[in-house]
Amino acid sequence: MGKAAFPSTDGQKAQPCPAAFLKRDGLKPTGTNLGGGRFKKSGRLKLDIQEILERFALIASLPMEEAVGYTALCSDAAGELTRRLRGTVSENNASRLEPAAASLAYYRYAMYQAANAEDFTVGDITVASGRDDKIRLAREVWMEAEREIADLLSDDGFVFRGVRV
Repeated sequence: MGKAAFPSTDGQKAQPCPAAFLKRDGLKPTGTNLGGGRFKKSGRLKLDIQEILERFALIASLPMEEAVGYTALCSDAAGELTRRLRGTVSENNASRLEPAAASLAYYRYAMYQAANAEDFTVGDITVASGRDDKIRLAREVWMEAEREIADLLSDDGFVFRGVRV
């Protein structure tokens, strides 16, 4: 089976399309924007999981072959942002959510990686994984992305409405 390829913008060999990896592995690229507009027949917004996965791979410095294994993580991040939307979102504003979803997926990826990282000791020397720095940086990436789309999201923080005496 031939693989679809993304055009390369950096002069390197073109990367296979994530949808091609999913198809190769017998999976269906659900939730992607492969066949039309951004809105389902129900009127609910659907984000382009393929676009989110590509951005996630770029942020995480992963080859696309490895990043495809994190499709569910990207899909979960897209679902969370979609659920947090304040109301209806225009097509123009919807495209702002995909980079944010990739950032959220990366933050979660960094946390999972840190949870599985181990320090090791050889003699008197201990090598630490630097997991705290990775999580802190990933969180900063996510927080910046969240600030950029704050106008689209409902605020689920604390609200003080008043006191009746």
